[in-house]
Amino acid sequence: MEEQTIHFRIRPDGRVEELVEGFRGPGCAQLTERIEAGLGVVQRRQSTAEAFQPQQQGQSQLQGLGQPLANPLPISQPISHPYPRPSQSPPLPLPPMSHFSTIKTELRDRQALLGALRDLGHSPTEGSLQVRGYRGQTLDAQLAVLQPNGADIGFRLNPDTGSYELVTDLDLWNQSVPVERFVAQLSQRYALRTILAASAEAGFELREQTQQQDGTIELVVSRWA
Repeated sequence: MEEQTIHFRIRPDGRVEELVEGFRGPGCAQLTERIEAGLGVVQRRQSTAEAFQPQQQGQSQLQGLGQPLANPLPISQPISHPYPRPSQSPPLPLPPMSHFSTIKTELRDRQALLGALRDLGHSPTEGSLQVRGYRGQTLDAQLAVLQPNGADIGFRLNPDTGSYELVTDLDLWNQSVPVERFVAQLSQRYALRTILAASAEAGFELREQTQQQDGTIELVVSRWA
């Protein structure tokens, strides 16, 4: 048996870098498929040298269990997930004269999205909802964070992209951070939850989780195979 390890670096804007160690042959790409499906299309992929060696000769380069990383995540050969990623598909249409704005995201998994909203201190509601905006205008959505002033934050699924688009009246936005920062924070928490869930499903255990001064979250997960 050999140890298989994945390093993740989740940037404050939700971009994810990934380095896989201890895998031989096509197993590296197969392993990360589910994680990448939740995070969006991979913009750049570079394999470590191990991926081109016979599958039975794996050897992890990670330091021993419990030891701090001397230089956390030296991502010299990463898989990079841009987050949020520009989409080729147009957003869902808005009603005429609507005050609502649509912000496209790569938030695909409903449960991860709900968990990320709760991580940020919100209490999301799900179902067939109406998001409120200027002068009582409403818009249908599947998820919403209801606001006392009626400037709700909604999410509706775009069937063409498979992602939840954020819909809200930006003229009434009253969160503690600008909407761009809100989306970045949400994307980072979403990425963290997606990675942890997919890793556990694949039999990986969390070995290390740290947060850097710039807000970057670094994870190390591993398994024996």
